[in-house]
Amino acid sequence: MIIEQLVEWRKTEDNMEVIAANPPDLIVPISYGAIDKDRLTLGTVQNINRAISLMRLFPDAKMIISSCSYLFADAGFREEILRSQIIQDAGLPDRTINARYMINSVGEAEAVREKAAQHRISADRIAIVTGPMHSRSARLIYQYTFPKSKIMIVCTNWKKEFQPHHRAPIQRTAWRWFFANEARYALLKTIGPERIKNLHHRTSVKS
Repeated sequence: MIIEQLVEWRKTEDNMEVIAANPPDLIVPISYGAIDKDRLTLGTVQNINRAISLMRLFPDAKMIISSCSYLFADAGFREEILRSQIIQDAGLPDRTINARYMINSVGEAEAVREKAAQHRISADRIAIVTGPMHSRSARLIYQYTFPKSKIMIVCTNWKKEFQPHHRAPIQRTAWRWFFANEARYALLKTIGPERIKNLHHRTSVKS
């Protein structure tokens, strides 16, 4: 598949040998939002589950999560509740902190930074769990937000970064999501994170 080849070509990721040699202080699973009040997106689920596996590998690490608030009314609250249940079931609530809600990845990184500082959590080494199509933007955003930290990217399955009934139409097909990420990365490189932190994707209640 052409799209699969493009995703592999454009992604950025650190292998587990690098991460094991630099045990993360902080693990951040990127939010892909919720579908409705009872269901997380596939991307959010796979990111939180991969983050949980990293938490078990690195028992000294903390996890900070920020939920997406713009997709529908109370979206941030519902996502936080649903993810917290997964974390509770995994037995890791004491090592996880919920940050304020956000509307895009720049705001997510800022929310994580604020909460890490508030709780005096070391962020010298940060593992970001995200999908391959989003990986380059995530690395750039976190390098900007945490300039003194070592940023490590852990990629999940690209086929779960999008789904037909996502509240953001741009995230309903592979090609739409791929080009959306290419456009975001170009904006980040040209005008910087500060200029786009108040922007978010168009939403729709249509399925």
